[in-house]
Amino acid sequence: MPDVSRYGSVNFDENYMVTSFNEKNPEKKSGWINAGIYCMSRELIAALPGNSNISLEKDLFPTLIGKDFFAFPAEAKFIDISTPSSYKEAETFFV
Repeated sequence: MPDVSRYGSVNFDENYMVTSFNEKNPEKKSGWINAGIYCMSRELIAALPGNSNISLEKDLFPTLIGKDFFAFPAEAKFIDISTPSSYKEAETFFV
């Protein structure tokens, strides 16, 4: 994205191993964003605490840096529907 400040951003190396995972940052810069699509092993999901609220992005992902935690970069259209104006844009995005 030309400006990742509205989104969580992801940095990765030449092998697509995630090197950092950052939540929203007011600094305007380009980069890769987190589209919120994850592929996880059943074992990892089973190890998540079942009786408390957690944030994957804040609680889990930082613990996976340096392990088998990979990005799947895709250059495709993306729309965030978290604001009224971007939700309105979705009407034409899917046409």
